[in-house]
Amino acid sequence: MYLGIDVGATKTLLAVFEPSGEMVCEKKLKTNQDYEQFKAEIAGCLKELSQFEFSHACCAVPGWIDFKYGIAVSFGNLPWQDVRIKKDLEVLLPDSQILIHNDAKLAGLSEAKILHDKYKKVLYLTISTGIGGGIIIDDIIDPDFANFEPGQMQFEYNGKSQKWEAFASGKALHERTGKLAAELDDELAWKDFAGLIALGLEELFSL
Repeated sequence: MYLGIDVGATKTLLAVFEPSGEMVCEKKLKTNQDYEQFKAEIAGCLKELSQFEFSHACCAVPGWIDFKYGIAVSFGNLPWQDVRIKKDLEVLLPDSQILIHNDAKLAGLSEAKILHDKYKKVLYLTISTGIGGGIIIDDIIDPDFANFEPGQMQFEYNGKSQKWEAFASGKALHERTGKLAAELDDELAWKDFAGLIALGLEELFSL
């Protein structure tokens, strides 16, 4: 059996999969801002899943990863830094092979596999609280862009250099308009936002 763990800023999802890819069980918990408490809560969830034997476990995390040492250097909107998450999961799941990667890039890999017959190169972009994404070539997360964070690209905006996600993310849209994207019906605001998204897309398409 396979275990998937998706660590988000507000919630963490665990899902159990058959080798065929069929999901047979899932659990959700609020992501504790204290990492030690978070580990304890994950351990509790794994006890509830003790009837399953996992050969592999893949953990999706936001932010930048040191793949050589299995360290999540940063976690986006979570306060954790330099977390040895691979080692910690190996302690919790000693009989499983542990894989970790950036959440947006894993999402991109999933989409690329669905589109495999039509596209061999896929640029995946997610615009939510921040901006993330990945480049997938021949169903592989391009190692040259393994830690590429599109939201961190720098642009001149309002007279100063800023990260793309500082002015073109969902969080930035909310700060600028006072509304969530689902609530916003201002045509001019959307036109302005589309222009800010296009600014980053133009840069990405030149890679």
